[in-house]
Amino acid sequence: MDLTELILTPPARLDAAVRAVQHAAVACLAGSGWRLVDAPAPWRRPADPHWWARLLELAGSAAALLPMPLAADLGRGRPLDDLPDAALVPVLAAELAAGTLWRRRFQSEDLAAALAVPGVFGVLAAALTTDELDAAWADPALLGNDPRHLARVAAAVLADPAALAPRWRGLLHELLGRLDALAQAPDAALAAALEQALDGLALPGDLDLLRALLALRARGATVSMLPAGLRGAAAGLADPAAQQWLLDALAGQPGGLAACGLIEADGALALPWLNQYAARLLADPAVRERLGVATLLALAPAAPAVVGATLDARMTADPAATTGALIATAGWEAWRDWPGRAAAPGPGWPGLAALWLTHPAH
Repeated sequence: MDLTELILTPPARLDAAVRAVQHAAVACLAGSGWRLVDAPAPWRRPADPHWWARLLELAGSAAALLPMPLAADLGRGRPLDDLPDAALVPVLAAELAAGTLWRRRFQSEDLAAALAVPGVFGVLAAALTTDELDAAWADPALLGNDPRHLARVAAAVLADPAALAPRWRGLLHELLGRLDALAQAPDAALAAALEQALDGLALPGDLDLLRALLALRARGATVSMLPAGLRGAAAGLADPAAQQWLLDALAGQPGGLAACGLIEADGALALPWLNQYAARLLADPAVRERLGVATLLALAPAAPAVVGATLDARMTADPAATTGALIATAGWEAWRDWPGRAAAPGPGWPGLAALWLTHPAH
């Protein structure tokens, strides 16, 4: 292995002893005035993705050995689609650092296509702050309609926390909307990016983006899927409009309210303010089926006939379990005296009285 090859080999490919030699060689050469372009052996490997990544690493850690302007010049005059994906971030970052990224100002379509590569969005977004580029590359019309490409772009963009800034909401909504219209479950990379994006939201200000993310997240998002911080913020929403918006976002999932985890495993409401929407919850048979007895009794004023019929049906289907739940919640008397009941449910009043007297829940 000659010196140039040693320097350009990604450290991960070397064993510990050789890595130590590589590190010492880079440190020595960086202080000698020698530059990589002075190497006698051919050192350009544009077809090797690892070569580009190593170049950026050297440009950042040993600037004397590989000055950033030189790294930027390596991609000069090369169309982005001629470069391997692994080269895009090193080349664009080097061009931005060298102040030469403006040369790609009229390559908006190529820049938009490059958004599918993780890290590119961050470089292009940073270029806007220095006026190296305008925002033409962020036009959703340039993204095309290929489902796999759209998913890659969404995963790469959402992985950058800067993408949640207000200026990018139009791009995100368009991108997420197109993916949602495809009705396909996100792949692992996109699912991870959606999870990360959800974790970066703040309520109530980000409700619009939350709704778009939930529409795509697992195509059946539940309250329990929300990151802990976001779930805590959701629980603390006090504005009725914000509450309604979140409820609509959750209810918009396949399966509606019953599928979105508004009901905990023990039958309680997942968010404390949901009791204000009792009529809406009780109108959904699947939601009623998941509600615990204590929750049903608490929501009963909103739809007493519906709750009474639900409890009676449970008593008929499973008298022992329903009696135990009513005893445990001190709701037996309220259920027994429920107004409007035409006939005794289940085994009839004598059998129910005997069951109540002998039930171990006392």
